Amino acid sequence: MKIAVISNLFYPILKGGGEKRYWEIAKRLARKHDVHVFTLRWGNLHEEEIVERVKIHRIAPFTEELYDKKTGKRRIKPAIVFSLELLKKFDPRGFDIIECNVFPFLHCPFIKFKAMTHKIPFVLTIHEVWGGYWKQYLEGSLKGGVGIWIEKRIANSADHIIAVSDIVKEQIIDELTVPKAKVSVVSNGVDLELTKQAIKGIRTDPNKIVYAGRLVEHKRVEVLIKAMKFVLQSNSKAHLEIVGGGPELNQLKQLAKTLQLEKKITIHDYLESYADVLRIMASGSVFVLPSIREGQGIVLLEAMATETPTIGVRFPRSGVLNVIKDKQTGLLVEANSAKAIAEGILTYWNNPQLKEEIITKASNFARQFDWNNITAEIERIYHQVLSKR
Repeated sequence: MKIAVISNLFYPILKGGGEKRYWEIAKRLARKHDVHVFTLRWGNLHEEEIVERVKIHRIAPFTEELYDKKTGKRRIKPAIVFSLELLKKFDPRGFDIIECNVFPFLHCPFIKFKAMTHKIPFVLTIHEVWGGYWKQYLEGSLKGGVGIWIEKRIANSADHIIAVSDIVKEQIIDELTVPKAKVSVVSNGVDLELTKQAIKGIRTDPNKIVYAGRLVEHKRVEVLIKAMKFVLQSNSKAHLEIVGGGPELNQLKQLAKTLQLEKKITIHDYLESYADVLRIMASGSVFVLPSIREGQGIVLLEAMATETPTIGVRFPRSGVLNVIKDKQTGLLVEANSAKAIAEGILTYWNNPQLKEEIITKASNFARQFDWNNITAEIERIYHQVLSKR
């Protein structure tokens, strides 16, 4: 197959779960198929490049910041530039199938138009459904309503949709009114071999708590920082290590300083090496994801694969609920509650038998999400979609 993948962020920019997913799947598909990725050209990256047989086409240079420093939200300009450049430069002729990352939405109608014109199947990957969140994000019911309408129209334009979790699939069917038969679930994955190599010889620090991920509002990292006040009352040796950049980086550093926790909290910006992130995860005694909005939570699977027990929060329609089963593959606690997170951490520390039972179940659970298996399922769906043409 000749496959076109459309994603505004791609290798080597692997800061979020979506970018990581496309890279891991694309390089595996490229072992058997002709894979082309069309993306923005960030910074000084090469315009054309072949990496692990994946042909990368960076169609437009873009050097500005992805996030607005004042609001912490993604800026709309990259989405506009990407959409217009795709309209001008993306030639779909010769491709068997086109897969498009739904975010940041604006480019999808252009790709659908080109795919439809040349009778090429158009597949969307949806990591999360925004739905009512549009009204909060766009700060108003009217603008939010437009966002909801656009999201629904784009979803219904696809020949097939790949959702990253069962919860996202439910939202696509219920909120975006897409027929059930047009939606498949293919989860995010874990590189089990790389994880095994990366964490070899790493010793667990019994007092370390770890968070890894983007530093954006819905991740609620500030709640985890505040939880340290409660944790330290029971364990003065406790230390929190945070890995990840984003618009809230400086704000979170200031919060740690305000709470007089600078010596108890280490905050890294993005680390270039994925293996280094895995090593930090493996060195922790607990991994915490306080996020209230996740399509799945790929970082939880990664933590489970490193045999680090996890804590997530209960929040309606969060993909975390598909990954963590309370007291089985992890612990679930109340959302937006520093005290509840602290209690979850102390539950692990005070109950070593429960901790070991959860580690065993969680690591076994994570093994089924090997990227090789995920890629095989994507390939199967492509063939299924093509067979219906």
